Amino acid sequence: MGGQVTTLRGPDVTPDAVVHAAATHQTLLFYAHGVIEQQDPLNSGILLHGNSSLDVRTIIGNAPAFSGRTIILSSCSQGHADPSVPNQMLSPATAFLAAGAHTVIAPGWPVEDLGENRDDCARRSAVRRITT
Repeated sequence: MGGQVTTLRGPDVTPDAVVHAAATHQTLLFYAHGVIEQQDPLNSGILLHGNSSLDVRTIIGNAPAFSGRTIILSSCSQGHADPSVPNQMLSPATAFLAAGAHTVIAPGWPVEDLGENRDDCARRSAVRRITT
């Protein structure tokens, strides 16, 4: 049941690094802040280090890396979709499914972590990939 565990933190957490690592890991756990952009859902994503994010465009554009994977999003509201808002059915969670992920587990509400606020969560920016 063992497997390779790779953890990216700080400046190592870039969209390219996540896509590259996804290609060699079966299960991906994202523990970072997420944003839903209601005006432009393609900009919704998982905040990474600095000003970068793994947005819906990047996820769908790199579908082979995420195909068949199990994705766990411990990121605020990543599974949230408000059907009363046009285009709101597009989120990072649905983008992973569109990219061919086998399973996506995502919260439909903000994730509170010991009272952290959005800025604290974004500064932490850790992404972990686990193979089982």
